[in-house]
Amino acid sequence: MSLENKIAVILNRRAKRVTPRVIRRFKYYESERLQLYESGSLEELKDIAKEIIDKKYAVVASVGGDGTLYTNWNTLHKVATDGRQELPSMLLFKHGTGNGLAPLVHAGNYKKQLARIYQEKDFRKLPLRSFPLLEITSKQNGESFSDPTYYTFAGSGLDARVLNDYNDFKKRFSHPWQRFFSEGLPGYFASVLSKSIWQEMKKDRFAKVSINCQGKLYRLAEDARYDVEREEVVEKDILTHWIEPVHAVVVGTTPYFGYQFRAFPFALLGHEYAGGMFQLRVVTGPIAKVVPHFVSHALTLWRGTYQSKYIQEFFASDITVEYWGTEEEVPFQIGGEALGSKNQIRYRFSDKKMKLVDYRKLA
Repeated sequence: MSLENKIAVILNRRAKRVTPRVIRRFKYYESERLQLYESGSLEELKDIAKEIIDKKYAVVASVGGDGTLYTNWNTLHKVATDGRQELPSMLLFKHGTGNGLAPLVHAGNYKKQLARIYQEKDFRKLPLRSFPLLEITSKQNGESFSDPTYYTFAGSGLDARVLNDYNDFKKRFSHPWQRFFSEGLPGYFASVLSKSIWQEMKKDRFAKVSINCQGKLYRLAEDARYDVEREEVVEKDILTHWIEPVHAVVVGTTPYFGYQFRAFPFALLGHEYAGGMFQLRVVTGPIAKVVPHFVSHALTLWRGTYQSKYIQEFFASDITVEYWGTEEEVPFQIGGEALGSKNQIRYRFSDKKMKLVDYRKLA
């Protein structure tokens, strides 16, 4: 079933950066080849997704950050799966916070790139880059596992706590003149030092984590860089593998958290092993030493070159993370979006892929 030579652009009316000026810019290009949709709720987005799938648009443009892109893709996927239709490619216009995928396809200013894309005669022939996705399900005590959602990175514990604190910090200092210290590396620094570290210090020291492996697990050698050495450490279950408290469990199939923070420097290499694997990082050790150590090495941590005995590195294909030994809530995030707290989270390397238009390959 062939796709039509058309682009659908989805704008979230509730997004802070989707101003009337931005909407006017996209309406300028609206035509038979480009249709603009405005969404103000998840229900509206579902209706829009159904129309996009029914009309067989070749490309769907997402205007915003990571959260917008993943929400749009997951909604389209659910609608397309229900009807078994072909899923369109995604076009990312960088116009929001985070943007972990933007550097990988050279997505930039939406004004210039919208004009550039519109010059193409056949949108069905735009160059693409595919990214494998994590299938993520989760639950709290007494609940059933959630329906699967698909993202390129997620995590629980300290990383989610820092992310939540960082987002709060940005909201508190959101004026244009404040953004130079409230966003990016300075913002992460400030949120960690002002809030995250103190919250983590008060955490229940008896909390434990079980990481159960349904597939193979490879430990990355300490001197691994781009030519990853690995050793198979287990093929079956790991129960209470880490006896001491675990501060964070993070997973990713792509390198960046956002703002070019290279949280998963080996993630792209994992795609080639054992049918596809994601990078798993586990943060352990005395929190009074861990956080100051991370802060003092913030630049190398940001660049993805930092190594430490406090971060254990793996490739994995299917794991379940279970928190126990405490009633304390454990923060959880997927794709940079806070999702409250969960006691059990399953991450699986999925056969689903997000196809993004690759600006680097445009003539």
